Amino acid sequence: MLSCKSLFKLMLCLGFMSMSFTGYAQHPKLDSLTTLLNNHRKADTQKAELLLSICKLAHTKKNKKELLERYTLQLLALSNQLEFKKGKGYALFYLGTVKNLNGENNKALECTRQSLTIMRDINDKTGIATCLQELGSLHRQLSRHEEAIQYYLKAIQSHQELKDTFNIALCQMRIGSIYDHIGNYEQSLNYYYKTLRYSEAVGDKNRTCEVYICIGIVFYEQNKYKEAINNMNKALIAGGEEISKQNLVYINNNLAISYAGLKEPKKALEYQFKTLKLAEELNDDRGYVMSCGNIGSMYVEMNNPKEGLKYYLQAIKLGEKINYGVGLTFSYNGIGSCYVALKQPGLAITYYLKALNTAKEINYKSEVRTAYSLLSNLYEQEKNYKEALAYHRLYGDLKDSILNEESLKQTTELNVRYETDKKAKEILLLTKDQELKDKTMKQQRLVKTGLIIGLGLFLALSFVLFNRYRFKQKAHLILEKQKQEIYQKNVLITDSIDYAKTIQEAILPDDEKLTALFPDYFILYKPKATVSGDFYWVAKKENELICAVADCTGHGVPGAFMSLLGHNMLENVVSREGVVDPGSILTALNEEIVAHFSKNHQTTKHGMDIAIVSINSSSHTFQYAGAKNSVYLVRENVLHELKADKFITNWISDGEQMDDILVMGIRYA
Repeated sequence: MLSCKSLFKLMLCLGFMSMSFTGYAQHPKLDSLTTLLNNHRKADTQKAELLLSICKLAHTKKNKKELLERYTLQLLALSNQLEFKKGKGYALFYLGTVKNLNGENNKALECTRQSLTIMRDINDKTGIATCLQELGSLHRQLSRHEEAIQYYLKAIQSHQELKDTFNIALCQMRIGSIYDHIGNYEQSLNYYYKTLRYSEAVGDKNRTCEVYICIGIVFYEQNKYKEAINNMNKALIAGGEEISKQNLVYINNNLAISYAGLKEPKKALEYQFKTLKLAEELNDDRGYVMSCGNIGSMYVEMNNPKEGLKYYLQAIKLGEKINYGVGLTFSYNGIGSCYVALKQPGLAITYYLKALNTAKEINYKSEVRTAYSLLSNLYEQEKNYKEALAYHRLYGDLKDSILNEESLKQTTELNVRYETDKKAKEILLLTKDQELKDKTMKQQRLVKTGLIIGLGLFLALSFVLFNRYRFKQKAHLILEKQKQEIYQKNVLITDSIDYAKTIQEAILPDDEKLTALFPDYFILYKPKATVSGDFYWVAKKENELICAVADCTGHGVPGAFMSLLGHNMLENVVSREGVVDPGSILTALNEEIVAHFSKNHQTTKHGMDIAIVSINSSSHTFQYAGAKNSVYLVRENVLHELKADKFITNWISDGEQMDDILVMGIRYA
């Protein structure tokens, strides 16, 4: 009896193999091209190009075999006459297509190889990629899986140069199908997921839908039914409203058999009936036969052989009409299974034999083997051990290398039963003994496997721990190195800042100078950092004693640089230019700052808050000018604040002599 899985996989192979994919751009209608060809009498390159365009367009048509046979030989003959290499290269490619459609695969390979040689000679990159892809397909048809994969990989490289994402995805999809066919499910999924990324990136809904279907097949073949169902649902979503009915057939069929695998027969039948309906709408006679066979198989598994028989009979009715050998083989085996369940072994044998003969006619070896197995089992049930043994031997011969312990045991039992039915007890004893041996061997294998797994885990854990230890050592060395680098940099920075402090202190008035100018004074100077943006300055010009306290923008090193600049500016304005009026000093200082910083348009970001007083030692009067910094005056034990503006404030005393003047912490009497 045919399993649902076998039916499904066959349907998919037939469906996807028959799909026509092409990367050629659209051409004018075929009848327009043929009209131009008929009107072109001269045998020149232009006529060859017309023939080439017709062949390219014909290659995309359903009836391409007839069209290509008509025009390809004309193109080849004319190209040879004109020594038109491009025409000859493509003519050989299309001739290979014709040979392939005629079942002459080896001739198709030879034509395509010759075409590839010419394409490489004329450096036709599109032609090279197309030939490589076709060689992959031809080798796949011949079950030369390794060669097919290698050609597809080369084709992918060529398509990547052309940025042909459509055919890149197609080649990856076909590589995935090859790996699926040979049972390498991991690689199959790897290439299907690559295809999926391409198709989703370019918004190809149809291709995305097909890839999800293929992924679902791979999961189904691994008996991962939930994952298969999940991917079929994704295929439905990807296809959207524009999904083709053919893809719906594949999706519903796979959902049906996946639910059957999950032992949910009602859902399985629901989806299988949808498949049957779609096959009718598509006038897909073969699909209809397959769907009926699947439904029949599901009813048999649900212990309803009568209903199963009904659908199997529908399948063979149409199958015999269209002479569909594959579907008939499956359905005959299915009917045989129904009659076995209905206790009608004679009819069962009749249909098993029909399945066997049909499978032999179409050279379907796997189903010949299935029929042998079913007949052997049935004859054994009927105690016809001679026939059972004969068919089992045929089954074993056909199975080649798959003669395992189980088949050997069954053959031994059949031989013993054939010799005499009286030795049944002996056979039972031998069977139990064999089972005991098998059980012992199984336990030994389990113990051995457990030890191997345990050792493997121990080695893996040891490797991980060793790697972690090495990683920590490396990390420790890196951290130690970074620590040393940071320490060295900190030493350099600290030394630099300390030296900057020495420089800054050198510009500040020392005690000797202050004592000479002031009989009584104090200074409160506490930098926030090692170096500061605050500074104080004094100078004497004739009878004028000038004092200044400034707070430059910034702290630390930036502020220190500003303080040096401010000190130099004050020296320049007062000592060199002789300006003693505080307001004039501030104005000149402002101009200096603007001149220095206007070139990078950042004047407003740099400056200082400053208070300047000029004390006349003769008249005991003083003048004050300040920007943001106030001056505090003590007169008759009363504290007065001379407030500064945001820019420059001038204040001149009334000329009265004052007993005490306190200017910015400098006391003058």
